Amino acid sequence: MTALCATTLSGTVDAPAGAQTPLAAAAAHAARPFVPIPGAVFGDPYARHNMILVRLLANIAHTPRGATIRIVGYSFSLGNVATALLKAHRRGVNVQVVVDGHSRVWSPAHRMVPVLGRDVTRRSFFVLTHGSARGTGGVTHQKSWTFSRVGSTPDVVMVGSTNLTGYGTEVQYSDTFVYTNRPDVYRVYNALFARQKQDRPVARPFVTDTFAHGSVYFFPRPGTTAATDPAMARIAALPAAPGTTIRVAQFAWYGVRGQWLASALAAKKRGGADVTVVAGQAVALNIRRVLGNARIPVYGGVFRNGKRIHCKLMLASFQRGRRTHNAIWTGSDNWAKQSFHNDDDVLQIDDDVAAYRGYTSFFGRLTARAGVPMPPPGVSRTSLTIRRTVATVRLHRRAFVFGTMLPVYAGRRVLVQRHRARAAAWHTVLRSPPLTGSASYRLGVPTDKVGSWRYRTIVEASPTALAAESRTVNLRVTR
Repeated sequence: MTALCATTLSGTVDAPAGAQTPLAAAAAHAARPFVPIPGAVFGDPYARHNMILVRLLANIAHTPRGATIRIVGYSFSLGNVATALLKAHRRGVNVQVVVDGHSRVWSPAHRMVPVLGRDVTRRSFFVLTHGSARGTGGVTHQKSWTFSRVGSTPDVVMVGSTNLTGYGTEVQYSDTFVYTNRPDVYRVYNALFARQKQDRPVARPFVTDTFAHGSVYFFPRPGTTAATDPAMARIAALPAAPGTTIRVAQFAWYGVRGQWLASALAAKKRGGADVTVVAGQAVALNIRRVLGNARIPVYGGVFRNGKRIHCKLMLASFQRGRRTHNAIWTGSDNWAKQSFHNDDDVLQIDDDVAAYRGYTSFFGRLTARAGVPMPPPGVSRTSLTIRRTVATVRLHRRAFVFGTMLPVYAGRRVLVQRHRARAAAWHTVLRSPPLTGSASYRLGVPTDKVGSWRYRTIVEASPTALAAESRTVNLRVTR
């Protein structure tokens, strides 16, 4: 043991002929060029580290001088990512960021805009969009990160469902697919970025493209119907027969679009396909009812300790001719009409056996974490109401919302959320203690900002029911 320590610390003990000393081995490892890892990577909030974030930071750290990093995102509040990007900029990397305008309130924008500027004709810039980067409404909701070079590897693209926030990386399950040395994929994403950085509507914002073993489509596409919805087309193309397996993990799924997609999956199930769903916090009751009536198992995607899915994921394995095929669809498209107005993307990966196995294993971990499928909606209905005590209140004066919910939610917290009239994003401004012994609540709401606001309450999911959402109420705060 003493000799081993001497070798490790000083390297003065003779090594066997032809063997490397530990110091020499470490030096040789350090001298190796960094190689980004391709394929699927998953963010697990139960793990010690979020591996998506680890991969992203490593790629930023190894982007060489003269190369370009381009980021498109919705929420960006992570200080360590901002620090890594500023370091890259100082060493001569072109750092180009386009994120939704609501991210202006967080420190990355405060730190990076003064350094990178807003001029999109320069080598580095930071754009806070006014809505959809290429549309007339909605939000910039895409989550993609591209690198012209990482180490000596060109054309690296990372696409998935991860928001660059503490909540997105520490509370939510998410996924990312990484391409390396793929100029075809890199070209598609960066051709779109050239439009997104301008932050103004374009005549034809809906874009589709194909490349080796995959394809992608980009919203906005206002006016989309069931007949023209690309998600409907993908489901319709799958055989409704035994031998077809469909797995869906969806954060948000509601409204008329959600209804037609649920009905399409129900038809596949009735035709003999094996369909399973993990339902996130924003999956509506009527969607669960359609799936339940078709006997599709639905697992809750909000877990007992508050961790939850943020995926927009669909997997399929099916027979075509004599061959078995598989496909993965991931990206930022929530199954609701709102996506038609957003800058959103869906990446399709075809017949990548290793990636498909990784994704099915990830899906299996989600269902195992949920434990058992949720009971049908007819057994556990959701109910939540909200009222307000006043319609107008002066700045910093007290105001309340109050309401009731079904006993199935006993022991759960109520979240109070608000947003400005006609804005897209809701923000949680208050979390109640767990409600015990009563299904009623009366909660004060912050009145610290002047303006017209909309409020709603959300009750956390229970083991037997999805999260419930109240109707909205309006409140005006005046001076």
